Parts: sequence; C-alpha cells; structure tokens
Amino acid sequence: MDNLLEELRSKLNSMISSNEYTYEEILKVSQELDFQIVNYYNSNVKRKQMAI
Repeated sequence: MDNLLEELRSKLNSMISSNEYTYEEILKVSQELDFQIVNYYNSNVKRKQMAI
C-alpha cells in the first residue's frame, strides 16, 4: 500500500510539473490518491482499535 501511495504521489507531481495534462486528468489521479489515503488511514485505524 505504501508503494501505491508513493507511486500515485509521484505521478501526480510529475503530471502537474509537466504541463502536458488536462485539469481533468490531474484531478482523476488526485482523487485516486485521496481515495487510497483514506483507505490506508481507515485500515490502520481499524488495526489499532483491534489491538486495544
């Protein structure tokens, strides 16, 4: 999961820097990154709650 987040973050930064992508294309990757961050956070919170 950490690798996926890093790959999406890197891809998003590259897309923004390149000025070769449309707003919609950048938004799509940004939303995917947001979605994956929320999933990562939720899975870690659940794991920590189960440990308590």
